[in-house]
Amino acid sequence: ALGANIAPNEWKEITESSIRPKESLREDQTQYTYLWEVGQFLRSLHEAYISNPTALIKSALKSMGKIQWSTVTENTPLPAPDQELKIQSLLAKHGLL
Repeated sequence: ALGANIAPNEWKEITESSIRPKESLREDQTQYTYLWEVGQFLRSLHEAYISNPTALIKSALKSMGKIQWSTVTENTPLPAPDQELKIQSLLAKHGLL
């Protein structure tokens, strides 16, 4: 997934819950709620970067301190400030900044 670099732990949770569902998951409603919330976050994140994934993902990774530069090739459009703000807001809300 494109956003796995931004939220690897969240993608891991969703993937593992799909590949290896745990028996305790059936009895623990809080785990269902948690997975639902993680899924909604990943969906919102996807919607935020899909218009310009290369530039917006690099911008997010730079904001998170994972990379030094968010420079993209000359053929890649720069992200709009409101797009960057939307992603940063999502990341902040979920404790990733």
